[in-house]
Amino acid sequence: MIKQLSKRFSAVICVVMVLTISVMPVFAQNSYSINYAVTDDSNIFTSEQFADLCTSAEAAGKQAGFQVAVHTDDKNIDSSEMDTYYNKYHDSDSKYQPDGVMLVFDTKSNNRVILTYGKAEKYFDDARMDALKSTLKPALASGDNYQAAKLYVAKVQEYVTAGVSGNGTYNNVVQTPTEKSNEPKILQSLKKFGWIGGIAGVIIAIIFVAVNVGRYKYNGKSGTYDLNKNSQMTLLDSQDVFVSKHTTYTTIQSSSNNSSSGGSSSHGSSGSF
Repeated sequence: MIKQLSKRFSAVICVVMVLTISVMPVFAQNSYSINYAVTDDSNIFTSEQFADLCTSAEAAGKQAGFQVAVHTDDKNIDSSEMDTYYNKYHDSDSKYQPDGVMLVFDTKSNNRVILTYGKAEKYFDDARMDALKSTLKPALASGDNYQAAKLYVAKVQEYVTAGVSGNGTYNNVVQTPTEKSNEPKILQSLKKFGWIGGIAGVIIAIIFVAVNVGRYKYNGKSGTYDLNKNSQMTLLDSQDVFVSKHTTYTTIQSSSNNSSSGGSSSHGSSGSF
């Protein structure tokens, strides 16, 4: 009797433990710096794999001079939208640097994409991007995402060591318009040309205004006919006539709201694979 109760009690304990583990929240692993970013939102890497990826990605980023990133997600993004969606994700998150390369695993759609930004773009011409995808595909086909991520980091280091391709084509780099800026044009100019250029522009403008004001202020002063000294007028009668004046006006508002385009930015993409 006691033995049966003991077995039943053990079975109940096991069920409770399984249920407890199944409902426990799973927290995404993420770690980043200016040299690397590894964000495992899908939790596909073990703790040891995650730590190893962080170490190798950081070493690659220090060597490259730009950020090396790996990101996993389960947003189920369609292959045709991977580029746009994860490009916006990269640009909107402060953990990512403007110069870098990022490998994305979307585990729900089983799509991947490699994106490059800023300084990293020049190391990934079309031929290198195709070679990188070919290198990763065997590991991806076998479901070994960790091995694929390791190969990606190693390839980044290989390309940086080899240097920029002298005759490569860059059809993978696309131009994307930036949002319009509501900042005054003078601030936009200062950001574009720097404070020294802005100060020089102000000085030139002051000189230009001063010269033109002086020219018109003293123009025609000498040799003019003095009307007050050479004429006289006797006023015999005066009459004030009041005239009513009605003025209508229309306010015209600019549709541009003083905004102007901030130019364009670029990023490279391997395309979904």
